[in-house]
Amino acid sequence: MDGSKFILAMAICATSLANGCVERIDTPVEATRELVVNCLLTKDSVQTMTLTYSNRLGDLMYDKVEDADARLFANGKEVGQFIRKGISYDWTLKYTPVPNTEYRLEVKAGQFPLVWATTTFPQPISIARSAYQDNVDLKKKFAIRKFMTLERTKVFWTFAFSMDDDIYINPRIRPVVIDPADKKIDYIGTSFPNVDNFNIASFNDGNYSWNQGKYLTYIRMLPNDDTTFSIYDVIIGKVVFRTPSEEYDRYLKTSLTKMMRFMKNDDPTTWLDETSVYNNINNGIGIFGAYYDIVMYCNEYSDEFPQVYVWH
Repeated sequence: MDGSKFILAMAICATSLANGCVERIDTPVEATRELVVNCLLTKDSVQTMTLTYSNRLGDLMYDKVEDADARLFANGKEVGQFIRKGISYDWTLKYTPVPNTEYRLEVKAGQFPLVWATTTFPQPISIARSAYQDNVDLKKKFAIRKFMTLERTKVFWTFAFSMDDDIYINPRIRPVVIDPADKKIDYIGTSFPNVDNFNIASFNDGNYSWNQGKYLTYIRMLPNDDTTFSIYDVIIGKVVFRTPSEEYDRYLKTSLTKMMRFMKNDDPTTWLDETSVYNNINNGIGIFGAYYDIVMYCNEYSDEFPQVYVWH
């Protein structure tokens, strides 16, 4: 047997042995096309839903659903039908949800089976601003103000936005709104005594010493008795306290967990990630949930607002 044939024979033999020890990896088949429904109920007077078709992995453009019958029900009673907004992906419904009410979303499009999901619109946490301050910069006259939970809390999320230094804050403005010019803060910390540490800063952040003890974008607050706590570093900004439905809570945490996995570019096992994002759409894909936001100014000028603000 000449050299080339010997090498070929050994290669075939090695391949056969390997096939006996290694599990075969099948190439994924074309996925079945499904409806993708994303709808998060808020305290606003208009609710928005996006409706598309699922895509193959890697495709960034999603086909819009041109025609569908999408309806919202509250405790079993229909409250309205979503109407498509022009030629966009968005469908809207003029309706303000009621806390502690169970909602059901139903969508029927073409030959697809009925798509549906349920969620309960949450009662917001009871939270107030504290008159006491734990740090004052006399040169800039900033006061780091604390917050108070006024009851045994449920799970809620906190995140913050920074504002332009030149903006004058009138704390008597109600409600506080998020402006498009506001910038979400990447890392924030808290003295709240019971926090989910799933997204706490780690050595992979590239700036660990600066962000040590802080959380990536969001803080997930766990149930705790009434307490006083602070949020930092928010020199001039707004803090959002978001009370989620159970479905949105699970969706947000799993989404952030998966995002953090893919941020670790130096870890090759990232591409073998099996983390799944929570989905509660029956006969389809997506999320139907709800949340209630309370927005407050943080670290205003110390001589410009009354002692306590209670927001509900």
